[in-house]
Amino acid sequence: MNKLKVNLIGIFILATFMIVPTVVFANSAEIIEPEVIPVSNNMLRGSNSIDIQNEPLELIGNELNEFELNQIYEKYYEVYPEYKDSSESIKFIDSETKKEILYDEQVKTTISPRLAMTKVNAKQNPYYSTANIHTYWFRPNNQVYTAVGSGFYSGGQNVATAAHVVYNKKLGGWATYASVAFGRNGAHDYSWYVETNNFTSLQGYLDNPKVGMYDIAKIRGTVWSNHGVPVRPLIGTSTGKFTASNYGYPGSLAGYSGFEQYVASGTFEFEGTMYKTTNTFAKPGMSGGPLNTNGVVGLLSGGTNTTDYYVPMYASYMDFFRN
Repeated sequence: MNKLKVNLIGIFILATFMIVPTVVFANSAEIIEPEVIPVSNNMLRGSNSIDIQNEPLELIGNELNEFELNQIYEKYYEVYPEYKDSSESIKFIDSETKKEILYDEQVKTTISPRLAMTKVNAKQNPYYSTANIHTYWFRPNNQVYTAVGSGFYSGGQNVATAAHVVYNKKLGGWATYASVAFGRNGAHDYSWYVETNNFTSLQGYLDNPKVGMYDIAKIRGTVWSNHGVPVRPLIGTSTGKFTASNYGYPGSLAGYSGFEQYVASGTFEFEGTMYKTTNTFAKPGMSGGPLNTNGVVGLLSGGTNTTDYYVPMYASYMDFFRN
């Protein structure tokens, strides 16, 4: 198929600009449980439907070659069949920068030492429960907006992540669908792959979509524990200073490929409604990834070049992610 003459790796490497505005939080150690009003995209979805690969695939070797790209093309033409016979290939556009991705551009990895990141084997515990997420917004005229995020398995059918990984107000809201992979150590090296368009976030985020305490969502697809993916334990919120590690899949804006899992460790403190740290730095592509001590205490929302903000694992959020 001549429309597939693109560089698959380039699609995902350059689609990792998950930067969102930073907000200022009150200086308080008091924990106030946020109001949880779940909103699912099932309530809002239009008439278009697509064929979802909702049972996990275990793919190896050549089976992975162009697999995800073919999935995107097939689904796009299900939604927009009028473009199937078009002479134009689908254009992939970064969801944040709104720039078209140059597939033949070779991205040179330049890892900044200040980020203090450690590469890990995603097929080993505790990293196996961290998800690599790719989201897609289909639009007319052969346009697909893309983004990359991270998440973690919180039990049942739920993968926890940041809301902005699956919801973008400027693109009309919910993503058309997302792919979720566990055990991913490269573009064509992962243990399990699934697709889903079942997303739930909070009304608080949809009303005010920015870095903040409501920037959470869950992606439902399959019972991952049936396929050997361990549940990442949720252990609640701390108000003091503590050391912790953030797991996830940093992308090209941070000098990484977007397909390999890294860990960044630092000192964190509770400030009003969020955790913050000034010694790990923002890592586009890691949004939604877990903040861990001996279990999950929060997830990455966003930040600047000097400060990251994480959503604490409030008691009400633990219920949201587990149920």
